Amino acid sequence: MKNRKSPLRKVIRGLLILIVIIIVLAIILPFIFKGRIMEAVKREINNSVEAKVDFTGFGMNLFSSFPDFRFHLDGLTIAGINDFEGDTLARIGSVSAVIDLFSVIRGDVYEIKKITITDPDIRLILLENGSASWDIFPAGGGDVEPIEPETAEAAPVNISLRKFEIRNADIVYDDRMEDVYIIITDMDHTLSGNLSADMTDLTTFTGIGSLSFNQGGVTYLPGTSVSLDALIRADLKNEIYTFSENELRINELALKFDGTVDLAGNDPDIQLSFEAAENTFRNFLSLVPAIYQKDFADIRSNGRLSFTGFVRGTYTENALPSFGLDIM
Repeated sequence: MKNRKSPLRKVIRGLLILIVIIIVLAIILPFIFKGRIMEAVKREINNSVEAKVDFTGFGMNLFSSFPDFRFHLDGLTIAGINDFEGDTLARIGSVSAVIDLFSVIRGDVYEIKKITITDPDIRLILLENGSASWDIFPAGGGDVEPIEPETAEAAPVNISLRKFEIRNADIVYDDRMEDVYIIITDMDHTLSGNLSADMTDLTTFTGIGSLSFNQGGVTYLPGTSVSLDALIRADLKNEIYTFSENELRINELALKFDGTVDLAGNDPDIQLSFEAAENTFRNFLSLVPAIYQKDFADIRSNGRLSFTGFVRGTYTENALPSFGLDIM
């Protein structure tokens, strides 16, 4: 009996040793080859974009989030080239992704449970000649070889994203063609839903601590706080988005809206209705542009004011949708 059990014990013992070795290697290999991996990742990224990309560190972690796999990049910077030489287009504290390990093992659908971008400082620039700082991906895809249709059909790979987060973002939009300058600070954003499904419900919240809009030397919405809490029924296949249960708050002014936005064609089709009910007159005065605020400084306001309205039609380069406003 002892000899019959001995082979089984050896097999079990061997499997246990193998598991221990795999665990130890999973812990130490990222540290042993960290320098080589970092340089390889940097090289491949820079070969795929028209910008200079760098980061100070990265990490891969399986054990603290098992059975999920966590990957993160730290100290990410994107510097411009050509027309944007010398401009730092982005500084990002960290970018992390949580991926379901078993989806990687299966290989058909990579389930990314969450992507988080922390402390991004982003500068978006549009020059007079039409060059945009965010156009960093070459039309041909850089050095990446295109996938033949037959290969793509034989081995499809899908990405299923469940949640996307941005924490504490600062964004500058500098449009030198239209003389528009926008500053956004302290922005948080969350988006949840199955972004790989044809139809899905998206839950989103965006909060902006301060927004300033300047055009032609006139500052509108100076230091304005903005928040949007929305539920969106998304037809991702046909690019039709239906809004419901939404609240947009600008300073103290609260707006509710519903309707659809169709982005399938070249020109968006907008069918929205909105209302601002139960707001005080002072809530509306909080939106007065900075250049006129001194004229309203001594005004005493009371009473309530509400309005309803709509935006309907197609937005094109030469035409705007129709709109209506009913103030009560």
